[in-house]
Amino acid sequence: MASYEAEQARLQRLLEEVMNDDEVAAQEGNEPSDDDASVHSDNEDTYQSHLEVHQSESEQNISDNDDVESTASSSLSFIGIYSDNDDVESTASSSLSFIGKDKSSFWKKHPPQKGSIRTRQENIIKRLSGPSLETRNRKTPLDIRNYFFDDVITTTIVNYTNEYISMVAPNFSDQNKAKPTSYTEIRALIGLLYMIGICKSSRQNTEDIWRTDGYGVETFHPTMSLQRFRFLLRCIRLDNRATRFARKEMDKHAPIREFFDLFVKNCHFLEQVTVDIMLAGFGPVYSL
Repeated sequence: MASYEAEQARLQRLLEEVMNDDEVAAQEGNEPSDDDASVHSDNEDTYQSHLEVHQSESEQNISDNDDVESTASSSLSFIGIYSDNDDVESTASSSLSFIGKDKSSFWKKHPPQKGSIRTRQENIIKRLSGPSLETRNRKTPLDIRNYFFDDVITTTIVNYTNEYISMVAPNFSDQNKAKPTSYTEIRALIGLLYMIGICKSSRQNTEDIWRTDGYGVETFHPTMSLQRFRFLLRCIRLDNRATRFARKEMDKHAPIREFFDLFVKNCHFLEQVTVDIMLAGFGPVYSL
């Protein structure tokens, strides 16, 4: 079924043909004969009848295709006039935009001219790139690490670990093996875990790491004994074990929630944050 615009174009061509016939008749004589007048009158009657018929058909087409007309008029600036979904892709490909797979999204082929579109407020960077004021004076890797993994986090781990040690201590005949830990010892434990990663020894037997015959890692044995290292790894806790069950009903991450929130508090992202050479997709309103 032809669209409303196509029908109007056909009527326009019919009107031009009738007007051309009138011009030819005028050139043949300034005063047409009675026969010419009757022919001209018949042509006018024929044109009027055709015009009425086509206008009635056009009105019927418009009433039956309101959705097509509204869609065509709204998308005129993008791809021109189209009558059905089959013609959309061919029309869009020849215009200045592409049509998406959903048949409703349009993408311009060329970027907008500079200055024609205002930059969105959230895309305007209002501060220079570089470290924040809190980390600007921290020069060594240890200082940077202590900023994110601060004393509050370490103290929390020490307290919850000692609570668990006090629960399991009666099971040991030698109480020296189950003595409470301290702030310094927990920091040493975390440092040894870092060293295991640096030496790529995560899958190596800990007894081989603590060897003292020259085949082990020299840093580990002077820091703490192998038995103490294993004991601390068994007893280290990040939350209150006595209230974990009740909290876990409302939060599946209850065993690490307090530790995680404290760490996230120190990790606010800005616009220029990068992971290696990759720009992370975070704005100032987001955090890790």
